[in-house]
Amino acid sequence: MKKTNSDGGFVMTIILIIVALIGLKYLLNIDVIAYIKSPGPQKVIQTTWTFIKNVYDWLHTTILHLLGKHV
Repeated sequence: MKKTNSDGGFVMTIILIIVALIGLKYLLNIDVIAYIKSPGPQKVIQTTWTFIKNVYDWLHTTILHLLGKHV
């Protein structure tokens, strides 16, 4: 039986994403990084990040309360 390397798939995926971003920039003149840094996507990213932090804080406080360790 042939053994597979699961980490190799992850590394290849990262390399493929980097090559795709470079290809979009130089072949089609689409700058994904500049788009992500623009105000519209930044607002969505900031809102999402704030939501994730609030959920984490709520879960952390709830779990500590259930364990009897008050914050």
